[in-house]
Amino acid sequence: MKLSYSGNQNFSEFYTANQNAFYELLKSKGEELFHIMRDSEEIDLELILESALTVVRMINEKNEQGLIMHAKEHGRNWAKYNLDLMLKLEWIQILRKSYWDFLYHYYKHAEENQLEFFELERHVNYNFDSYLKHFGSSYLVNKNEVFQSQREAIDELSLPVIPLTDKIAVLPLVGALDTLRAKKIEEHVLDKIYQLKIEQIIIDLSGVPYMDMAIVPHLIQIANGVAIQGCEAVITGIRPEITNTMIEVGITLHEKVTTMGTLRQAIEENSK
Repeated sequence: MKLSYSGNQNFSEFYTANQNAFYELLKSKGEELFHIMRDSEEIDLELILESALTVVRMINEKNEQGLIMHAKEHGRNWAKYNLDLMLKLEWIQILRKSYWDFLYHYYKHAEENQLEFFELERHVNYNFDSYLKHFGSSYLVNKNEVFQSQREAIDELSLPVIPLTDKIAVLPLVGALDTLRAKKIEEHVLDKIYQLKIEQIIIDLSGVPYMDMAIVPHLIQIANGVAIQGCEAVITGIRPEITNTMIEVGITLHEKVTTMGTLRQAIEENSK
């Protein structure tokens, strides 16, 4: 690696004079990692390299606040596009090693005492560690937000309130029911009743293979909430095994909520 050095240069000046060489060093050290990154359409290698130069510039300028903001921005973007976290961590280690290579070449020529060197070592490592910490924190926060928004979208798709007429709608439920899902159903149903102005909602449980008995109070609560909005809730399709369990534990759901054997029965009842 051919580097230029003139007397009395500080490291920042030395780096600026040899920035092109540093750029090529990064490309060389990161060649194997770049080969992996090329498989992702979301990763722009030129932007990755530009970001690395920005990190180095901010460390040289002792711009800690700018470095933190840059780390957080990249954490957000990495989470937004669902990129592999390990690729970023490996890349930062390559950047750190390349930076230390440059420091080594600089100190071969510079007349710096040991105290100044150790102060610089502490400054460099602190800033790289700070970048990693804030990048990781931002990545995790935004990854959780992305996950939550995806989960809400899935929940919305799994709770379709389907209007049958301008006054009647059906909510066909599929999959196991637990208390968390029951709460979401309650919120969703009440919102849809208000939006659609319906007078009856049929909650069909024929697609529910298992139901935690702890959610029965939630079903009653849903019926009560529906009634407060001037609508009637009808529950259909409770499977025999679930009915048997209710009988065994003494739950009398039918005394508190209108129930029917099948969705078809409920629809036919309304067509009379």
